Amino acid sequence: YEKQLGYSAYQNQLQYIEVNDSLTYWANDFAQHIDFNTRYPIHITVADVDIVNAYALPGGEIVVFSGILKE
Repeated sequence: YEKQLGYSAYQNQLQYIEVNDSLTYWANDFAQHIDFNTRYPIHITVADVDIVNAYALPGGEIVVFSGILKE
């Protein structure tokens, strides 16, 4: 249920953000080497937004704003 809820919210929010495919690829590649100690698969999306922020949704969806990566 949590994975479905998080994915549904994630899909809804995609219409409001511009995804940086290159940074998303590298963030997910980097995350594969981290033990997050969770039962959910982690999927990171990097949004081209110059804000220092990020948020997580239920079920392993994480959205990171590109501004936080610049810091």
